[in-house]
Parts: sequence; C-alpha cells; structure tokens
Amino acid sequence: MSKMINKFIVDYHVHSHFSSDSSASILDIAKVAVEKGISEIAITDHFEPINLKNLYKDYNPSILLLEIEEARERYKDKLIILHGVEYGQPHHFPEISKHILQSHDFDYILGSTHKNKDFLDVNKFDYVSGDIQTIVKHYFSEIKDMAVDNNFDCIGHLDLIRRYGAVKKVVISLENYIEDIVDIFDIIIKNGKGIEVNTSGLRQKMNSSMPDLDIVKLYHARGGKIITIGSDAHVASQVGSDIDAGLFMIKKAGFKTITTFQKREPHFITI
Repeated sequence: MSKMINKFIVDYHVHSHFSSDSSASILDIAKVAVEKGISEIAITDHFEPINLKNLYKDYNPSILLLEIEEARERYKDKLIILHGVEYGQPHHFPEISKHILQSHDFDYILGSTHKNKDFLDVNKFDYVSGDIQTIVKHYFSEIKDMAVDNNFDCIGHLDLIRRYGAVKKVVISLENYIEDIVDIFDIIIKNGKGIEVNTSGLRQKMNSSMPDLDIVKLYHARGGKIITIGSDAHVASQVGSDIDAGLFMIKKAGFKTITTFQKREPHFITI
C-alpha cells in the first residue's frame, strides 16, 4: 500500500458503517489512513431526512463519536480523526438542521444536495429523455437554496449531477450554467463558507473531480479561500484515493493552502 507524496495529506469526506451505504468500521478506516500516510481524516456519515415522516431519528452521532474516540486512542500521534457529518438537503429541514448541529459538537459540516425539493434522488433524474438544461438549472437552484440557508461549512461535490449524467452517457457541460455557479460562490464566500474538491469522480465514469479545474479556478477568481478535499470513500480501501491528484489540481487553480477544520473553525495549511 503506497504512501502519499505530500507531507500533509487530509481526506475530509469518508463514510463508515454509520452510513447506510457503507460497511466500513472507523477502526479499519483509520488503519488504512495511517498505512497510506494520511495525516487527518473527517468521518462524514450521512444525515439525510427523506421527508417529514422520516427524519432520520435513528441517526445518533453520540454513538458514532464513541467509535471515533476508540480509533483516536488507538492511532494517537499518528492520525487526526474529526467528527463530521454529510448533511443532505439541510435547507429542506432548517429547524431539524439547527437542532442537530447545536446538539452535537461537530468539527466539520459538509452540505450536500442529493435530492430535489420533491425528494427525488439525483441519480433518478431522467437524463436520457428529460430536458437536461431544465434539470441542471433546478439542481443548481437547490444548491443555491442550501447556500442561502447556510447550515454547513463546505458544499460537497458541487456538480454531483455530472456524475449521474455520465452514468447515463450524458455529458453535462457546466459552461452553460456559469451564472448559476457564480451566484452560489458569491453567497458562500460572503458567508465565510467553502467548497470541497471531491475526488471520487476520478475513479468513476465521469473521470474528473467534482468540481473540475475550470470551476475551481472560477471559485478562486471570485475570491474563494475555503477549500477542502475528500475521497468520498465508502470502503476503507478508498480512503485517500486520488487526493494527490486533487491537491495538484487545487494548486493549479491558484490556491496555496488547503482548509482544515477544528470545532467548525477553518485553518489554512500550505500545500
């Protein structure tokens, strides 16, 4: 198992068995991270209410934190493990969002839009026969609403819709939606929030990070400073995947630092 090239490597998007789509234990995740020479990870399991009758009441970050603490003790002085969360559509449940975030001492909040206002998942959109322009415009409108709601630290995989378009062999060019993206960037920059570079697309059919170089350059040009990076790992072996490539791209976009968090306060590390 090869180690990372950079001296300080972080992975701020990792799922464990506390997410319904993962079976990885936090101890296994931590073990792989240490073997790969990663310095810091954030466990960002899903909290994603589906509707007003299914509010993820089984989500219990306190129990998750106990497993994090066990891994912290085992790998102390070798790995920093943050208690994070990937909150899906927080703008649809603002009161629940505020309650969850105030009730638990998170280090990092990743805000993601996996579903639209009708709770239809992005992977279920009609990419083949639907009106792609309308679909994408509505998708970015959801992200803008999430940005205005402002209950997160960074936006996760900003252009997730490209991933699922690629699965259906539909190429979605973001050149047609630059104004929508600029609006989102201006809101989050004003609010002191950021974006993540999600490297999972590099190991999937879309074959690029989310977002890619052009959009990260645009974020930098608008004055964006807060930028994290994550593999979106759902199995332990994926931890740290393509982080070096993502960091290279972030540097190429003009950034000299990557952002880390402690108790939701951003810190800037030279890359």
